[in-house]
Amino acid sequence: MNLYQFNILDKNGRANVVWELGKFIKTINQNGVCKALYAMGDFFAEIHFSPEDGIKDVRGFKSKTRLLPYKNIGLSLLTVVN
Repeated sequence: MNLYQFNILDKNGRANVVWELGKFIKTINQNGVCKALYAMGDFFAEIHFSPEDGIKDVRGFKSKTRLLPYKNIGLSLLTVVN
């Protein structure tokens, strides 16, 4: 699955693909929102959630600048996305 195919799915569809195909990397809390980062092959997926309300959003991206909030994830992850 490529990024375009991922992003045209609805939120629940994107979440299901992440559960099935994603490789968990790290969870952070940013501005009161929990974000879980997953490697998806040639792109990354980020699940935004709260323990009280569940999944709020699921986003796919390739931009390395979107990885900046995830400190200490290792430089090898940057090679996932060219």
